[in-house]
Amino acid sequence: MTTVAVADPGPIARSPDRPGPGPLPETLLRALDLTIRRRVEGMLAGDHRSALLGSGSELAQVRAYVEGCAFPANKEDVIRAARIVHERHPEAHVVLIGGPDAFMPGYADELRGLVRELQLERVVRFLGDRPDVPRLLSGLDILVWLSRGEGMPHVISEAGAARLPVVATRDGGTEEQIDDGVSGLFVPHECPEAVAAALDRLIGDADLRRCLGNNLRRKVEQELSAEVVTQRWQALFDEVIAEGPR
Repeated sequence: MTTVAVADPGPIARSPDRPGPGPLPETLLRALDLTIRRRVEGMLAGDHRSALLGSGSELAQVRAYVEGCAFPANKEDVIRAARIVHERHPEAHVVLIGGPDAFMPGYADELRGLVRELQLERVVRFLGDRPDVPRLLSGLDILVWLSRGEGMPHVISEAGAARLPVVATRDGGTEEQIDDGVSGLFVPHECPEAVAAALDRLIGDADLRRCLGNNLRRKVEQELSAEVVTQRWQALFDEVIAEGPR
């Protein structure tokens, strides 16, 4: 079973089987439970042996703002890549997690129109806004994040907390969180063919999925957990205070 998804941010925590920088939230304990995983797989795909491809966050192009400019979180490329992947893996499904964005209320309809155009109605599902993204992660195998100008996407850390391998575009914060080929796979912007190739590679290699997911989890634990980041902020504040007024 292979699941590909892009999901919204959630808890960052340590592994339950080794020490780490904080307790594992109950949501992720459930996400790592195989019984819960099978239930979620069945809910998402109707068959826990099916492959799931998903995309999360708001279903809108407006995802981040820098000096008044909006940048797209590219869902079209996820859908177009899914069509290519589905030809080789007909059991694959796409799950889009998130509701319409207030700034782009028609974007979700455009995505649904693209799904109809590509005849992927039986492949792509729109889940809308969900309060249980960590639980949904338990039914996923891969997370896809295609964005431009996102800053520091917390969704990458959530994927790492759930030990999911990530396919992402190089975009500021993604490069701070992902080491290409070690804790995730980078793909070019606006290139669904490259996205499909990365997904095809991961779907066919469970060991690679496991390795990338574990390495990203380790990155989250060691560098991106709330406890680690808090200590860094404290050290910065202490340094500024020690310098005194100028």
